[in-house]
Amino acid sequence: MKQRQVVTVVVCDISESTRLAENLELEEYSALLHEFRERADGIISDLGGSLIRIDGDGLIFIFGYPDSHEDAPRRAIESVLRLKVWAEGFGARYAGLGLAVRLHTGIHSGVVLLQDGDLSRGRYEILGDTTNVASRLCSVAGPGEIVISCDALGADRHFFVTTEPELVSIRARQQKQFICRVLGRRDEEGPLAPNLRHSSIPLHGRDREVDWLTGFVERQRPETVAVIRAEAGMGKSRLLSDMLERCESLHCSAHWSYCSSYRGSAQMDPIWQIGRSLLQALVYKGAFKSDEAEDLQLWDALQADYPADMRMRRDELASLFARAIRTLRRWYSSVLVILDDWHWADSASREFLEIVLEDMPEGLLIVIAERDGQNVAPLPEQAAHLTLEPLTEPEGRKIVEHIAPMLDPLSVSDIFTLSGGNPLFLEELSHAARLSQTARLSRRSDAWLESIVQARYAALKSDEREMLDMAAAIGRVVPRSLLMEVMGSEHTASILDSLRQQDFLYPDEFLDRLRFKHGFTRDAVYGLISPTRRRELNGKIAATLVERAARQGGTPDPAELARYYFECGETRLAIENSVRAGNIALAALALDKAQYHFQAALEHMYETGPDDEEMVFLIRRYGQSCIVDPKWQMVAVLERLTRQARASGHETSAVWAEYYLAFITYGLGNLEEAVDHYHSVKETAKALGNESLLRRVDASLGQVYAAACRGDQALTALDRSIAIQRAPRTEDRSPVPLAYSLASKGHLLMDMGRTDEAFRNLAEAANLMQGVRSEAHMSIRAYLGDAMILAGRFEQAESILDSIHAMAQQMRSGFHMVQALSFRNIARFYLERDAAILPEIQVSAEQWALKSQQHTSIVYGHLADAYAQSGMPDRADEFAAKALVRAGMGDRFGETMAHRARALAAYQNGNSEQVSRHLEDAYRSARARGSVRDELLTHWFEAAYLNSETEPPDAELSEMSINPRLFFNAAPKPPMTSSSLKSRQSGRRAGP
Repeated sequence: MKQRQVVTVVVCDISESTRLAENLELEEYSALLHEFRERADGIISDLGGSLIRIDGDGLIFIFGYPDSHEDAPRRAIESVLRLKVWAEGFGARYAGLGLAVRLHTGIHSGVVLLQDGDLSRGRYEILGDTTNVASRLCSVAGPGEIVISCDALGADRHFFVTTEPELVSIRARQQKQFICRVLGRRDEEGPLAPNLRHSSIPLHGRDREVDWLTGFVERQRPETVAVIRAEAGMGKSRLLSDMLERCESLHCSAHWSYCSSYRGSAQMDPIWQIGRSLLQALVYKGAFKSDEAEDLQLWDALQADYPADMRMRRDELASLFARAIRTLRRWYSSVLVILDDWHWADSASREFLEIVLEDMPEGLLIVIAERDGQNVAPLPEQAAHLTLEPLTEPEGRKIVEHIAPMLDPLSVSDIFTLSGGNPLFLEELSHAARLSQTARLSRRSDAWLESIVQARYAALKSDEREMLDMAAAIGRVVPRSLLMEVMGSEHTASILDSLRQQDFLYPDEFLDRLRFKHGFTRDAVYGLISPTRRRELNGKIAATLVERAARQGGTPDPAELARYYFECGETRLAIENSVRAGNIALAALALDKAQYHFQAALEHMYETGPDDEEMVFLIRRYGQSCIVDPKWQMVAVLERLTRQARASGHETSAVWAEYYLAFITYGLGNLEEAVDHYHSVKETAKALGNESLLRRVDASLGQVYAAACRGDQALTALDRSIAIQRAPRTEDRSPVPLAYSLASKGHLLMDMGRTDEAFRNLAEAANLMQGVRSEAHMSIRAYLGDAMILAGRFEQAESILDSIHAMAQQMRSGFHMVQALSFRNIARFYLERDAAILPEIQVSAEQWALKSQQHTSIVYGHLADAYAQSGMPDRADEFAAKALVRAGMGDRFGETMAHRARALAAYQNGNSEQVSRHLEDAYRSARARGSVRDELLTHWFEAAYLNSETEPPDAELSEMSINPRLFFNAAPKPPMTSSSLKSRQSGRRAGP
């Protein structure tokens, strides 16, 4: 037996066992171990798990095999909590010796390879990293602690009280692991009860369903039974929780129960819960009469510690329920009974419901919530039915933005696509992205979700699994004709219909396509397929696509072929198709797609023994797709390529890889590191005699110097580059390098206060780009947009930045999307002076910082300035500090604004000494950058805004075409009168 399976692995050891062994008699210690193993075996078996191996004072057991459980991690935690109770009780006998019996436990979930074991390896041999991680987490746990990976815990965390997530290192693994410590059950009413009130996330996208349920409770429809159906995670319980909170205001007495999936749960469990709730309501209303026989009968029946202990005929119990409901009607217009997760109801509970439905008490309303397609017994024909559909993208975005507001719009969209609009999956994927503190989805965050899929996958017939495996190999969207051609089964249509009914594959709204309802469902199914089988499936798909194209006289999609060839081991063919796909994406300005395809090719190139020329071509294509949309992960790719090229003796490809590494480093805002890389590239290019690359380095150094506010160095380098670029050009020579240098120079000149010169350069750059389709267009226009803000031309800035945002959406450039959004909202603030805009700028600024640190001092400086002018000095100080941190790293554009904001904050707080110090810092910063504009604005700010006795430099600013009143609203009141704000020494003012 060899089988890939998603399981939850538990490693549980007795803590301080050496000390116990030393202080107990041999017979006592032996009895302890025997009792531990016996009790564990019983608890694990009751909860559907398997004890795999006994290692001295420790156990390894799993949930999810041989029976698949979608709640395997929850079962694992519950088993350990029960073992902890046993350990505490058993250890009490040793209290006189100063000893205690405690357990420490590690839990992790993931795909493993299971095969038959033996005496040394245990019941099963479990191969894979999952057991190693669980063992490592067990060693992290202290005495009495349960440590579980966040991957495994997933949404089951809502059933338990846990610590906040923390990162721990896993030995011999590159990645760290997020873990939580389980402190206990959250719901005190019982260990298996779902917690309806866990969510701090507002209920989004269910207004129609809430209105429908409200109408049902208010008796606006004739039915007295409602059935809510939906797949797992669609929010049935969440919706009912919201309804419970509304019931009191609707004059309805609400009583909720749930059905447990646990094999060991007692019969009549949900009925017992409802009865206890009715009894509690009667007592609360003072309606329980201890001298009335029927009340005492109900009391006696429901005082059992467990439902199975109830001793009463079901029709008699139904009669007592009906009497309780009639009594509650004295205070309420209706009584609502909720039966949640009814698809797990036991037969006795279903029989009881049938008895109640035969003679429904007046005013009783019943809501039954169950999984779509999983009801095992008929429900009333006259019931009202409500189906929960997936959320739309705008509704789903609200959930993601609530949990992980730092994510950019493209990442939010990716999360929605992967979730398929399922609210639970949206929440879990958003939590994973938030915990990783990046805009990328954690691909290791899905173990809990995978267990849900596996439970359903295991129930499929063999021909259904074969069909689903092939569909998963094809992808998340599956062309029906391709699937049928590859499978060649005459029963394909009936199998697909069965898979649709079982909620795996659905007809797409477009023509001849099927789709997995959730992207993660496809990924989980694919993860269960063995590597050998994957190669076979993907090879068959690739061959079918090539044969089909040959028959039809067409060309197969190179992106699809590349993926299938990589998966089946045809590396050379995969690289060729990746390069074709990358070229197509780059020509269409689909930057993220181009990056993906070129990187995929580069990662495998050295497996094929390439020459230097081949590598240069591919590195340059990858670099061109990256430079205007830099990402942190590109640094690692280019560093690795540089090392590989040098190790292979490919000096030319190595220097090109380092050139693009310098460019990406600059784009991410690591300016000094970028300068070092460029100097290294320059030396190597000289040695190789590569004049073309030398010209590029000179132009790039000018841009880096400009970003670092090294004005003189920047202008010298940019002027040299511009002169070279202006030389007679061949017809096919791109205007982009010249336009970029002009735009960079224009932006720098605007900061210096040389307005006319600045806009001449920016206008020339814009003219050069007329009719040119290039990803660099966004960066060039961004320089123009910020220059408009620096000049106080806010309406023009808004228009330019809106156009950049639209271009970025089309090209899928996340960096330019958030940059344009930040700058546009800054312009809006100066136009409208509405402090409500500032949180929007703050969110986009944080998204910007996740993408790149380049120029973030500008947006932080503007935020500090805006918060100070809006009378929020503490927030002003917060963002001023962020701007100054960036200034210390060479990004100084926002430095003077930050010092001015601190001066204003100090002024508002009445601290004249700090006002003076911050103003001096602002002047010093402006002069160090060579920014006459910022120096004069600071002078005007001091003279006119803070009411010092100096003369405001209106004339000098007017010569720059700058109106300072556009940057500062009405002066704060009351003005501070202090000698520190009086006329300063001569030399304060500087001309343009």
